[in-house]
Amino acid sequence: MKQLGFIILVTLLFAACSTKNNYTVSEHLTPQQQDETMWKIIRYVGRAPDGLTFDERFYAPYDSFYIEQARQYKFDAYFKDGATHYFLVSRRAPSLVDKRVAIGGKFLLGADNTISGYEEIFRTWKMIPGYLGKARDDLV
Repeated sequence: MKQLGFIILVTLLFAACSTKNNYTVSEHLTPQQQDETMWKIIRYVGRAPDGLTFDERFYAPYDSFYIEQARQYKFDAYFKDGATHYFLVSRRAPSLVDKRVAIGGKFLLGADNTISGYEEIFRTWKMIPGYLGKARDDLV
């Protein structure tokens, strides 16, 4: 199963290197739009408070919890194809050395500019930033 996740991640990275599509976040979203988009997806990608049902994640009393969650994430890649928005976000992972975990997925926005469909495609394991594309000897 880990190999499948790795294959998906490498495929996404190779696709990101393609000249056909530009996945640079700043090419598609202003900083304000990045914040707005993160706010829309954080209740899906972020950790929920203990004991909540899925529907309770969207209740207003938990907004401050999710505001803090959103501050921990950053956009690493973004692309829009028609009504489908593709994203890669990451956050610092708990570790003795600097590592990150990432989540890749896609979502659809409804007429009221809220998420009408969401799919998480993968989550990575803890990785050293910049790990992919380097020889293992370069990391030591």
